Amino acid sequence: GRLSRAVAVRVSIADIFTHPTVGELAALIEDRLSTTAVSS
Repeated sequence: GRLSRAVAVRVSIADIFTHPTVGELAALIEDRLSTTAVSS
C-alpha cells in the first residue's frame, strides 16, 4: 500500500502487528533498506 510505495520496502500486516510502534517499524524498515542495498 502507501507505506510500501513511500519507502520502497514491503511491510506486511504481520509486520505491523509484530512491530506496533512507529519506532519499531522504522527500525524494521531501516534494516530492510540496508539489507536491500547490500544485496543489490
